Amino acid sequence: MKALDKFKHFMSEQPFMRANTIALIVVVGLTALISIYLLPSP
Repeated sequence: MKALDKFKHFMSEQPFMRANTIALIVVVGLTALISIYLLPSP
C-alpha cells in the first residue's frame, strides 16, 4: 500500500515524468500492435 501511495505522489508531483511514462506506454503498445499485425498469420 505504501508503494502505491509513493507512486500516486510521484505521479501527482511529476507531470512531465507522467507524460513521458504515458508516451512510453503508448509507443510500446503501438509497437506491439504493429508487430502483431506484421507477423505472418499461421
